[in-house]
Amino acid sequence: MATLGISAGIGSFAVSALSDYIGRKPSIIGFSLLGVILPLGAMFFTGSTVVLAIIFFFGWALNGVFPLFMATIPSESVDPRLTASLTGIVMGIGEVLGGVLSPFAAGALSDAYGRSAVLWMMLGLTVLAALVGIGLRETAPRVLAARNKGGDAATA
Repeated sequence: MATLGISAGIGSFAVSALSDYIGRKPSIIGFSLLGVILPLGAMFFTGSTVVLAIIFFFGWALNGVFPLFMATIPSESVDPRLTASLTGIVMGIGEVLGGVLSPFAAGALSDAYGRSAVLWMMLGLTVLAALVGIGLRETAPRVLAARNKGGDAATA
């Protein structure tokens, strides 16, 4: 559990900082796909607990995308006057889906299919997050400025 907390704390800063350089879209796609290793490691890894902790640390870095999709991308995507409203809507939807409905769904799946169903659900959601990230329009100012400087304004 400590590994997950440390990973989420570091990931929240590191993924956000990295996204300033490589872009929001590749960060969301990449770290969502990296998150696949956590449920797979929990289900199938049979080695030492130290290696399992390392798998969990890197897999839980997926949490680093939360500040991006809950605040950074919405605030970069709308008129500054609408930022607070949009951020509240995004966080409210996240709380309802993630905090209310997903535990219910995970419990129902676990009751119906066994304890590993929750991990399969997590695996599916990480892949879904990466797929949704593919449709994301880049919002990172530094990345957009570099694209525009290079003459690639059409993709910005």
